[in-house]
Order: sequence, then C-alpha cells, then structure tokens
Amino acid sequence: MHDAVVKVIHEFGLEKGSIERSISPGGAVLEGFRCPQSSIRQMWRRLRDVHAQTGLWPFVSHDSPEDWEWDSGADAGILHGQNNTNDDRACGEARSALNPSGDTVSQVVAAGLSDNPKPYAYGEIAKSYFHRQPEWIILTEAERSFTLPAVLNAPSVPHPSESTCAPSALYGYHVAVLREWYERYGATVYYIGSSAVVLDVANPPLSLLERARVAVEQVEYCGDLSQVIGDSFDIAERQAPSHQWFFWWD
Repeated sequence: MHDAVVKVIHEFGLEKGSIERSISPGGAVLEGFRCPQSSIRQMWRRLRDVHAQTGLWPFVSHDSPEDWEWDSGADAGILHGQNNTNDDRACGEARSALNPSGDTVSQVVAAGLSDNPKPYAYGEIAKSYFHRQPEWIILTEAERSFTLPAVLNAPSVPHPSESTCAPSALYGYHVAVLREWYERYGATVYYIGSSAVVLDVANPPLSLLERARVAVEQVEYCGDLSQVIGDSFDIAERQAPSHQWFFWWD
C-alpha cells in the first residue's frame, strides 16, 4: 500500500493491518478496508485528493476486495492497464445517450421545470435506496475514475440499445458516458458495483436547459431510474442539480 494511503488511514484512526487485498480476473489489484459510516465520505475525499501521488483511485463498496462480484465474462478481453475503451463507438454508438434531441430537452423544460430546483442532499437518494449502507473503501490503479468500469468489469448491465455487445464494448460504453460527464461537470466515481454507480459531481448543471439535457441523458443511460427517481422532469428537478448522482440497474 502506498505511503500516502497509509498516512490517510492513520489520520482517521485506522490501522494498516486492517487492509485486505485481492486480484481481479483481469489482473487488477484491489486493496480495501472497512470504514465507519461517519467517516467514509471524508476519507474517500482525502484518498481522492492524493490520487496524483498514488495513482490509486478510491471507491466506496458494499463488498470487500475478496467478495467483489466480478462479471462472469470479466476475463474475456479486458486486461488491467490495457486501454481498449477509447473508441466512443463501442457497442453501437457509445455516446448516443449524450446527444438528446433539442425537442426532447425542450419538452422537459416546457413541462414546467423550476428556476429554483430542490436538489437531493448529498447521499440522500443512495441512503434511501440501498438496503444496507456501503462500509468499504477500495483502491485500485486507475488513471481517471471514469476508467473504473473497464478495470473492474462493472457495472455488468447492457448498452441501452444493444444488449448482446461484447464485454469490452459494454464497459467501453460506461467509460464513454462517465468520461463525458467528468469533462463537463467534474463527475467522478464515488461508488461502483455490479448493478450500481454513484457519482460525486463537482459542478452540477443549474440552468434549465442543461438540467433538462442531463436528465434526458441519464434516462437513456439508466432507464431504471424511473423506479428510483421518476421521469426526466423529476431527474431535472432533483438529481441533475445535485452534487451526487445515483444510477441503479435492476
């Protein structure tokens, strides 16, 4: 474990001996430890802040490194450190979710979108939806947080318009979407699992049009949001302007 990570662990009163380690089917090394709920967000942020020193990206998880639920095809063509996710056309048109029509966006605004949204508080939607709260912080080598789906082979859910794509293309789709939101809004991966992603968003959209655009994108990316939040209008009102975005696939 990198010295900068050990230093952060000690700052929060934890011991280096509490670290567990495993290796993914694709060869990624995962090191993690349990973290008290009262400290998990603050510790994640501190570990994120030293990423430039460590090269290790922290993410919150329900599972320990040894219990991580790897996709059954995780060893099929995905190797740790191999960047095969640059092609934005992976699995059809990877960025199709990020090019909503003007008419669709305008319809969300015209539905009565408020100039004064009421965004979810940080962690509100995830806390209310998860049956139990995540208690692990895991670190793995990643240049940027948006590459984690390719490193971790997760989430193992299909492209919205093509459910038979190969594993590398599937994870490439996630990478392409998350990279776009990182570049536009500073969205970084906070939690990731086999069926969920939670993003920490530094600069969420606030204007009517940008909130509507992001809401339409999020519905395309994760259709199951209708079971969690509602339709595009609800997402534009509550999740899009929030500093945390929650995605879950049934």
